[in-house]
Amino acid sequence: MGLYPLGSSTYVEYHYVDPTGEPRCTFAVPKEPGQYELRYFASATSSFLGSAQQQRRSTKVTVLPATAQSRTTF
Repeated sequence: MGLYPLGSSTYVEYHYVDPTGEPRCTFAVPKEPGQYELRYFASATSSFLGSAQQQRRSTKVTVLPATAQSRTTF
C-alpha cells in the first residue's frame, strides 16, 4: 500500500501488508500540504512498487499545514 500525491506516480511512503490477514498499516502525515491518495497493489516487488498491478485507490486525502507531526492508521 502506498501513499501518493494526487496524480503522481511517485510514492511518498509505502508498506507491505499481509493480504491474508487484516491489511493495516500506519502512514506518517506528509510534511508538504496538498492532496494525497492511498493505492493498494497486488504482488508488489521489493525493487519497484510500480511493477505491481494496482487494485484499489482511496478517495483523496487533504493534508493541511500543521504544527506537529502526527500518524494516522488506515
